[in-house]
Amino acid sequence: MNSSEKSCLICDNPLYGRADKTTCSDACRVRLHRQRQNDALAEIQEDKMPLSSQRHTPLDLPWLTQGLPPARPATVQTRWEQEPENQEEAADRKRTSEVALAKEMHQHYVKVVEPFLQKEQQRLSAPQLRRMLRFSIDAYEDYKQHPHLAEEGSRAQKCQKDLRGIISLLQDTLQEAKDSWLSDTGRYELNTKWRKQLRDRLLG
Repeated sequence: MNSSEKSCLICDNPLYGRADKTTCSDACRVRLHRQRQNDALAEIQEDKMPLSSQRHTPLDLPWLTQGLPPARPATVQTRWEQEPENQEEAADRKRTSEVALAKEMHQHYVKVVEPFLQKEQQRLSAPQLRRMLRFSIDAYEDYKQHPHLAEEGSRAQKCQKDLRGIISLLQDTLQEAKDSWLSDTGRYELNTKWRKQLRDRLLG
């Protein structure tokens, strides 16, 4: 076939007649029409596909990202994070925290005072007294966290004073046990008023 001759777009047979002719027969013309319709439909479907499923070259990517809405945050803030806490809520939260801490500090007090009262007037060895003394000192240090210690005349201040008194008395009794070369023991005795105060404050 001469290179200047045109051929059918479907079957590649030579074309004769008009210069704008594209198919050699009605059958090829119908097939060409359907092929063009299918191609157009495929282009429309590709346009509707999400960006993530379309194929693009690296040069296309900057253009794809332009104009996109900002990404939503990964987490949603709660109402407490979005709205500032008002003064009443803050005060309630503080009171709740202080009550819990005060109860915890009272437990430290109880763990020292109860055995201290139980062992009154008993002959205690030096190792026993050392353990009681060490435990009392630890409780005294922990009790410094009590939220009401700054309140003059508060129960917390009185309990802290009790712990100091217990430490002082145990130190004296331990020294007595060390000085006793016969029994190596010591004992302590409380006055009636302090004993009653300790028992009352144990109740919280």
